[in-house]
Amino acid sequence: MRPMNVGTLALVWLVLAGASTARAEIVVDSWGLAHQVQDALGPDTVVQNTTVTLPYSDVLSAADGSTSAQGTYELATGADWASFDFIFDHERSGSESVARSFGGISFTLSEPLHYVIQGSFALAGSGYIDLSVSLTDTSTYPDSVHVYRGRHESNATADESFTLGQAGGDLVSEEAGSVTGTLQPGVEYDLHYYYSISNNPYIPGSAATADGMLSFTLDAAPEPSSLTLLALGAIAVLRRRR
Repeated sequence: MRPMNVGTLALVWLVLAGASTARAEIVVDSWGLAHQVQDALGPDTVVQNTTVTLPYSDVLSAADGSTSAQGTYELATGADWASFDFIFDHERSGSESVARSFGGISFTLSEPLHYVIQGSFALAGSGYIDLSVSLTDTSTYPDSVHVYRGRHESNATADESFTLGQAGGDLVSEEAGSVTGTLQPGVEYDLHYYYSISNNPYIPGSAATADGMLSFTLDAAPEPSSLTLLALGAIAVLRRRR
């Protein structure tokens, strides 16, 4: 169960494009940040924010008994970059319980920008742990293309930990695409994340905590002229060595 009710926004970020005097527009079309907890099979408690304005710095949390999910969000722009930095803390009781954080952002660019995705999730104790992060090109919807997708799930490994870009998970271990590359202008991209812990049915009453992070950074892509100069320089070095 991954409820998502994302409002539509019209946010514009200005990012310097490397050495160029032009500025790149990053237009955010929609956004949603949410936490969901359930303790002892009680009703779901969901806390959600869909009215983010930039720069954004906040702590969003939900709690039900001793089960809680919390996220610290730092979203900013700089002279030639934009960054999304999330830190997640989850705790669940020893009964039937679940704590999860999930969200998404839809955006387009006015020129090519370089991206880097970093993320991890570490369990302390026993239970089911799930980490899923995707960056998707939705311009060909319904046949959307994953620029990157990392999905990892484990249900029988105590103190499990996952890192995006690396294999891991006794139930699911999937890595597709790249955690770094260049995004193109005029394309709508979706960035989604899902971090979750729940009870381990094989160990009744086991409590657990989990800590996670997600970082998504955009900066100026290398200009073609710069790449050409680098290539010519490399050729010159090779010739000298001969």
